[in-house]
Amino acid sequence: MKTAMARTIAWLVIVHFAVSLLHGAAHIALNVPATFADNLFRVVVIGMLPFLAWELMALDRYRTWGAWLLTIVMVSSWLYGAINHFVLHGDDHIQLSTGNVWWSIFTITAVLLFLLEAWGMLLGIWLLWGDSSRKRRSVA
Repeated sequence: MKTAMARTIAWLVIVHFAVSLLHGAAHIALNVPATFADNLFRVVVIGMLPFLAWELMALDRYRTWGAWLLTIVMVSSWLYGAINHFVLHGDDHIQLSTGNVWWSIFTITAVLLFLLEAWGMLLGIWLLWGDSSRKRRSVA
């Protein structure tokens, strides 16, 4: 993988993880309720799988699998966050902000995650499109 792309993926995964940790801290500080399924999704899909995708993309043999995993993880995370933070009016909605510093952190990190995951989706799709166009050129 090209060095610039590898750095971009590394930056995305690390920053996404850091913002997720801060967002999770806001969840805890604000006592936002979460089900077991919510926590499992957050830990595995949002927290761990981007690192696996990054590692797979670092291995030439599994680069396409890593790009697929990154795309699926970012689409899933983006949908989960968009629905819970911006659509459903539950305890996880950003409009419940009350001026508390943790609500500010909660809101800012929700928006940052929304943007990072959208970027991750586009990056994954771009990587997949690039791999498929290389394969088409090698066949022709």
